[in-house]
Parts: sequence; structure tokens; C-alpha cells
Amino acid sequence: SRAALLQHPFSLQTSAGRVVAARVDRPSSRWRRGLGLLARPPLKPGDGLWLDPCGSGIHTWLLRAPIDVVFLDAGQTILAVHGDVRPCRLLFAPAGTQSTLELPAGAAAGLQVGEVLRRADSPLPRRLTRPRSSPSSSQPSSAAAP
Repeated sequence: SRAALLQHPFSLQTSAGRVVAARVDRPSSRWRRGLGLLARPPLKPGDGLWLDPCGSGIHTWLLRAPIDVVFLDAGQTILAVHGDVRPCRLLFAPAGTQSTLELPAGAAAGLQVGEVLRRADSPLPRRLTRPRSSPSSSQPSSAAAP
């Protein structure tokens, strides 16, 4: 099912608090990341598709509508913003790119290289990847069993 292939949608904003996308999906499989927007309806206002890892670039072949593309480094700092990328285009990611955010055309207006993006539910900028279990969670509990 679609829910199994996407992590729970989240909101994404700049460090200044501007909401970039209210509903960002992150495909959890390599196959779904590879298909990107080809496997889904066009993005609606407020939607986004976050591809991580995606460090080489993206294409817009077979898309039906233009999109905005934001390339991010490992700390979610914006490395490049491409607005209104029309179908049948190829964009190469700048050096240091870890992930790519695809947005409806016009949604990236005002974003600047050097700005940091973060999940809206996070008080501090952090990586948007899946949480990793901490080493302490795999250690036995020190509490006595009843």
C-alpha cells in the first residue's frame, strides 16, 4: 500500500519559521525514490516530495506540470533552488547534495541558498532521515524484574 511505501508526511519550514510545504512525503524504498513524481499525481499546493538520498540530480521527463527543485546538503542547508522546472529537463545536483525536495511550481519562491530547512515539529534543525535506534535502547534494562 502507499502508506507502507511512504513515511508519515511531515511539515517542512525554514529556520525563520516560514512553512515551505505542509505535507511532505518521503518514499522509503529505492524503487519509489527512483520513480519520484512519475508514480503519483501532480503535487498540490502545500505538498512536497523529499528524496533522500538523492545526490546526483533529477529529471522531469514524463511529468505533466513544472515543479520547483531544492537541493540540500546533509544538514538540510539549501545548496541550490530551481524554480519552474518544466517537463523534459535534467538537473544535476551541486557538489555536497544529500537530498532533493520537489515542490509545486512557485512554492520555492523566496528560498535562498544557505537557508536551513527543518521539520516543523522539531525545535532545532535536524536530519530528516529515519530515526536510528540509539545504542542505549538495545542494552538490557537495569530495572529489576518483578
